[in-house]
Amino acid sequence: MVITPPPEYPFQCTVVDMFQPEGRMYMAYANRLTGWLEIARFPSSATSQRLMSVLRGYFMRWGVPEEVSTDGGTNLISEEMSAFFRRWGVKVRFSSAYFPQSNGRAEAAVKTAKRIIRANTGDGGSLDCNKASLAMPQYLNTPICNINKSPAQLATGGQLRDGVPMAKQHYLVDRLWQQVLRRRKLQMATNREKIIANHATRTLKPLEVGARVRVQNQATKEWDRTGLVVDSLPHRQYRIKLDGSGRLSLRNRRHIAPTNSTHIPVISHTQPPAPSATKSPQPEAPVCPKRQTTRPRWLSLCHKLCERVKFMLCPVNSAASITE
Repeated sequence: MVITPPPEYPFQCTVVDMFQPEGRMYMAYANRLTGWLEIARFPSSATSQRLMSVLRGYFMRWGVPEEVSTDGGTNLISEEMSAFFRRWGVKVRFSSAYFPQSNGRAEAAVKTAKRIIRANTGDGGSLDCNKASLAMPQYLNTPICNINKSPAQLATGGQLRDGVPMAKQHYLVDRLWQQVLRRRKLQMATNREKIIANHATRTLKPLEVGARVRVQNQATKEWDRTGLVVDSLPHRQYRIKLDGSGRLSLRNRRHIAPTNSTHIPVISHTQPPAPSATKSPQPEAPVCPKRQTTRPRWLSLCHKLCERVKFMLCPVNSAASITE
């Protein structure tokens, strides 16, 4: 497992992710170092022009990041967005397909954003209401685990004034702001080392361009797809041209294996066993008892008796029998 090193200063590295709770489109924009979170609501479709307008506002407010991590949604990888990021000098890092761990900060930001807007939005999921306006500062003033400092303190040096009464001293800029940020970076680096130590996984060898590989199918977890490595990217990512469809897929090294690798499980449905020369004796089928087709004698007598009773109960037949 490869863990991204912590940023050196606030808003150096940010994450962008789109999510749709209850069919409504939102965007989460978060800072990796401080945990600062911004949420944008798109009443209709989230086009590239609208995304660029929102991101420009964030860039003017917090500065232009060096790197933006995203999940590679279609509205974030368009030609317009690529030109927009190049114009601002921002490097874009895409997470691999079916591998959300590669953009864990974005996934955590989305979870936090969903909790904030769960019961705090207005009509049609609008964020322009008192509940949402109070919920956001409360999250930004909540201390982060193991650091005892909130995203607001890490990003601005002090707490934000919200609906919860607080002593005035908490709104003052912390004199030890730089030391607090250094503690935050040290904590992120320590967590990185712990994660690496807890995941005792072997390092996978890098693949060369032009290598034939197998690709794991994330739906069935089987290695039933093959392809060709056409590009090698940073962060253990590879662009694979899949056989058959010819589609290009961005995958993490974890989901790719060379065709001569020994750790790929055998796919039984693609390699059926060869038929044997001698036929094995087949077990005899159980003999089922034949169903009796002839009517028992007692059942025939009962049937005749019932017919006789029906005949006697009929008024016309009863009168005729009396006349006789």
